[in-house]
Order: sequence, then structure tokens, then C-alpha cells
Amino acid sequence: MEYAIEIIKLISVLIGSFVAVFGITAWRRETLGKRKIELAEEILSLFYEIDDVFSEIRSPFGRVDEGKTRKTEKYESEKEKKARDNAFVIYERYTKHQETFAKFMMLRYRAMAVFGEEWGDPFVSVQMLLRKLFSSSRRLSELWSRDSRLMRDEAEAVRVKNQIEKYESIFWEGYGDTDPIREELQVIRVQLETKCRTEIEKGSSLVYRYFHSLS
Repeated sequence: MEYAIEIIKLISVLIGSFVAVFGITAWRRETLGKRKIELAEEILSLFYEIDDVFSEIRSPFGRVDEGKTRKTEKYESEKEKKARDNAFVIYERYTKHQETFAKFMMLRYRAMAVFGEEWGDPFVSVQMLLRKLFSSSRRLSELWSRDSRLMRDEAEAVRVKNQIEKYESIFWEGYGDTDPIREELQVIRVQLETKCRTEIEKGSSLVYRYFHSLS
């Protein structure tokens, strides 16, 4: 009889240990699932905000006082000043939203650590778009100030005109037949929506299974 009681006790301990281990494992999965959901939601929501910010930064509509915070050089002509002030608008607008971009970029390494290295690609793409935007600003500050009367010939005038159109399509949203910045943002949007929503669904499934196991 005593032997049977000891066997029952041992079995109870083993069952209790199994339940505890199972519970801890399920809890860890549930916690990880919640963390992944929260991170994916934060990444996607911040990108949506950045998408809107790009439109605001590149808007062809603005105030008359924009660009005036730029430090003026003594040798600038009136035409050069106007061109450089107009190009500087991008920097002024970006500065107002710099914190949003910083928050988004800070998530890059967390995303890579939790989801995989390939998750860094969309963040790099956003950085590259900003660089293109700033590069177009620098080029246009010079091109807009060019005096057509000082150009060597018609061929040079055409080259300058084509360059202006090229960089203005980057600088301004909705300029011309194509919008390279908006097109690239759409590619990034699709990438992040696919990645984030997949992880949200997977994480939600883990959380559901955990609470279902408790019932």
C-alpha cells in the first residue's frame, strides 16, 4: 500500500513538473508573440507617418517665408539667393519632422534582432530616399540660379532644362509624369505591410494558443 502511495506521489510530481514546464514554455511563446506584435505595429505605424511626412516635405505649396532661415553668403546675387532659399525649404521642413525619422530608424536594429537581418532593408531604403531628396536640393540650388544668357549654346540650355526637370521630379511631389520618390515609397510600403502583418498574424496565433491552453 505504501509502495502504491509513493508511486502515486511520484506520478503527481512528474505531472506537476510537466505542467509547469509546459506553462512556462507557453508563457514564453505568448510573451514573444506579444513583443513581435507590438514591434511590427510600431514599425508599420511609424512608416505610415513617415510616408505622410515625405508628402509634406515635398509639397509644391508653401509659405512665402520658407527657406529664409538659410545662412546667406555675401557674394550671392539676388537670383542665387532666391534659388538657394527655395532649395533650402526641404531642409527646413525635414527638421520639423527629424524626430519622427529618428524614431523610425532606431527600430532598424531591433527589427533585425527579432525578425532577421533582411528586415533592415526597408529602413536603408528610407535613408536612401532622404539622401536623394537632399541631393536634389543641392543640385537645384545651383541649377535654378543658372543664367540662360551665359550658356554656351542651345545644347547646353537643353541639358540644363532636362537636369532641372529630373531633380524637380525628386524635389516636388506630383511633378511631371512620374514621381520616383512616391514610387519607391510604395515599394517600401508593400514590403513592410507584408512583413509586419505576417508577424502580427503569427504573434496573434501564439497568444491565442496560449490563452486557449489555459481554458
